Parts: sequence; structure tokens; C-alpha cells
Amino acid sequence: MTDLLVGVDVGGTKTHVQARSIDGTIVEDRIVATDGWRGASDVIKAGLVASWMAEVTAGAVPLAIGVGAHGCDTAEQCRGLHDALSDRVDVPCAVVNDAHLLGAAAGVDEAIGLIAGTGSIAAGWSPAGEPVYAGGWGWLLGDDGGAAGLVREATRRALAAHDDGQEDEILSDCLLRSAAVASLGQLSMSMMTGPGGAWARHCPAVFEAAELGSRIATDVIDDGGAALAYLVANVRRRGAVGTVVVAGGGVIVNQPRLASAVAAALTASLPEATLQVLTDPPVQGAVALARRALTGSDALHRSPAR
Repeated sequence: MTDLLVGVDVGGTKTHVQARSIDGTIVEDRIVATDGWRGASDVIKAGLVASWMAEVTAGAVPLAIGVGAHGCDTAEQCRGLHDALSDRVDVPCAVVNDAHLLGAAAGVDEAIGLIAGTGSIAAGWSPAGEPVYAGGWGWLLGDDGGAAGLVREATRRALAAHDDGQEDEILSDCLLRSAAVASLGQLSMSMMTGPGGAWARHCPAVFEAAELGSRIATDVIDDGGAALAYLVANVRRRGAVGTVVVAGGGVIVNQPRLASAVAAALTASLPEATLQVLTDPPVQGAVALARRALTGSDALHRSPAR
């Protein structure tokens, strides 16, 4: 079968690849680990996308491909991956940041996409069709409100509370249990010596602690929600159009407490905005992007890769 459209949603932890027939029927749907992506060259990334595409099309050449990519945080990065992919796959293709898939997946043309998964980023479009971004700076310097950022901040505050003689035992216990260590000193060492991206796996412990009554964990989640709302406000201030915020990513989709914190912060700082948490997979937006690339129509407000 060659009448396929392929969508690829490259996240910080996993990648969702979907092939649909031209009438919209799902032909193949796979989730793979996003290995070898972070820090790789555009050529290597294009090779990964091409290999994932070949897996869902059984080697057949599709009609078009749409990609929403973690790490494509500027128009130049999107163009770089687009050009490398075009050299590798001789079909119409379009590349955007993965946050730009959310509005398309929700059927909202003028939307601000907000991702709170392993990391965090907000993305919108200017009236001229240029991408506008805020956040996406990675676990060490940013990703506030994302899984790694929440764990980083909860651990920092847990250690500070211990030093102040006011240890939050609920949060400490949850973090120690998640990290499989016996003391806060060991927790600190584990965090410092392990890969930063792996911090995200301890995120459920922060929400568990909040549910059990941890004041610090509750504050961390509320502050994370405020940080995510701030990303939205930033892209609006920089000219992004739309008042519907479509949120996606494993943390905000699966943790209603964070979604509520974002909604409350948006009400306070950007009252005209409404929050919609995406329940459908964002890869649907990538397939829509492929369809627009095939027809030559503007790809989600003129993709920067076109």
C-alpha cells in the first residue's frame, strides 16, 4: 500500500509513529523509545525518522510525512531537519516543534500548544505564520512544570527543608522510595551522578507526596503550573495568535492536579485564555501536517520548514 500519510511525534522520552491511508484509516501505529535523538545532527535525526517511517509502511514510500520534533525549538532547527529529511525521503514533508502538533490534533487552527511531559515548552504562530516559542531549555536550565523540572525543584526544596530543620518527611519518603535510596544524602548523590533526563521517572513521587499532604510537593506543583502559564503568556506577548491553549504531554495529561494549577494561573495572568487538555494522541496532528504538505496548503500556519 502506497497511499499512506505518515505522522511522527518525537518526544523527549518516546516517539509515536502512525501511518494512515488517505481516507484516514489507521494502518499502523507504533511507539518507540526516542534513543539517539538528543544532541544528534540533523542528518542522523533524518535517518531515524526515515527508519521509523519505513517500519510503519513496511518499506513502501508514503505520499507525505509530517514531523513534530522535540528539540526543534527554532525555525532554523525545523528547517535543518526538514532539509535533511527531504534529502533522505523524496516526498513532501513538513517539520514543526512537537508542541505545534497539539492544536492540529485538537482541531484548533489558532492554538497555543503547551507541552508538560519530560520537559516543557509553549509554541504558537504569529499572524504572519512565523513560529513563536518559549521554554524548552532542558532539564538543567529550564523545563519548569515538566517532569524533570518538578523533580529537580522538589528535591532541591526537600534538601533545603532538611537543612532548615523542618524536613518534609512525606516528600522525603516518597522521593527516597522512588530513587531506591536510604537517605537524603544518597538521594542528592544519585541525582548528581545520574543522567539528568532520568530525573523525570521520579515525577509520580512528587504527586504522590502532594496527595499524602506534603506542603512542599503541593507548592512545587502549583509553582510548576504557574511556570507553564508564564510560558503561554510569553508567546502571547511575543505575538502569538489564539486564546485556546491546548496542553499535552504525559505529566499534564495524567496529573489533573498540574492541569488545575495551570488553569488557575492562566485565569489570573491571561483571563482570555482557555485551557484544553488533549486526550487524543498528538501524532494525529503530525498526520494532519502530512496531509497539508501533500496538498500544498499551509502547514499549521505555514510551517517554518516549508
